[in-house]
Amino acid sequence: MPCIPLDADVPVKPAFFERDPIKIQLLDEFKTALRTKHTVDTFRSERELVKKFAAALKHGVDSSHVDVTTRERQIDLLKADANAWNEWRSGTALRRGAEERLDLAGIDLRGAALEGADLSGALLAHADLSGADLSKADLRRADLSGARLVGADLSYSLLEEANLTEANLTRTLLSNALLRRTNLTFARMIETDLRGAHVQDCHVFGVAAWSINSQDASQSGLIISSAHEATVTVDDIEFAQLNYLVMRSGRAREFINILHSRTVLVWGVSRRSASSFSTSSRARSAATIRCRSYSISSGRWHGT
Repeated sequence: MPCIPLDADVPVKPAFFERDPIKIQLLDEFKTALRTKHTVDTFRSERELVKKFAAALKHGVDSSHVDVTTRERQIDLLKADANAWNEWRSGTALRRGAEERLDLAGIDLRGAALEGADLSGALLAHADLSGADLSKADLRRADLSGARLVGADLSYSLLEEANLTEANLTRTLLSNALLRRTNLTFARMIETDLRGAHVQDCHVFGVAAWSINSQDASQSGLIISSAHEATVTVDDIEFAQLNYLVMRSGRAREFINILHSRTVLVWGVSRRSASSFSTSSRARSAATIRCRSYSISSGRWHGT
């Protein structure tokens, strides 16, 4: 939204006075048109400007149709002050009695400071949020399909029932975030930080998970099957693709027998010495595949 700051206390030099009556009339008509189409107000500080900007937005979104101008004003407010943005969203929801469906699809918010921003239910499909600070942000039920979140900070964020289909989460910080019933189908998770995160009942079919840090993360009920297959779940996102391939190949029993009967050596080289250790309990537990009311473990079928 264009904003022209004017200081009424600054005197106008006589040399700049307009004396042509025709031009004066045109100038008066122009001023009238400006006041009709725009909000005219005064402010004494940047903070006061932001507050009045938020108030103007509250008044301007009462129509059911959100035009381009309103969208641009929303984006300006979001970039300017997350607290003022949250105040506007809270007031809008109270008056409307329902959550606004914000259309911010394709928005460029690279490196934006959005800590604690209320973006619940927002349409952010194909948005670029690379390097943005979205820590403690409310992204519940938000549509982030195809969004770019490379290197973004989403620690302690709420992503319950969010749509992250085909989202790029490379090196994204998701520590202590809540991902419950989140759609991660075909998401790209390379060097993603999930330390202390709660990942439950999420769709992870086709997810590309490489070098994830999931220390102290709580994972359960991750659905590795597609929407057209019987529901199959695992409890570790890093083993989702492996378990799915084994299940589809029909060699699940053979694979699990290998895990239990052979020692897998993993060599770790450090400054002091090299060490080896056998297959971790995490890998063994990940070899358990649940399908409807049955599970495969140690090469045998068990009813549950």
